[in-house]
Amino acid sequence: NAYAQIAIGTDDVYKSGEVVKIANQELGGKITREAGPLPGIGTKIVSFLDPDGWKT
Repeated sequence: NAYAQIAIGTDDVYKSGEVVKIANQELGGKITREAGPLPGIGTKIVSFLDPDGWKT
């Protein structure tokens, strides 16, 4: 077993999160963390699994 995670940069994490929701409805996948700031550091992220289980 191994672990891999992909990071993708964006100018608007909230808009990107909405696009991910639409893609997940059509293609599969699951949002694992809604768009928003990380506690303590404020960096905004959204996290999801694609249809094959890859985490971003």
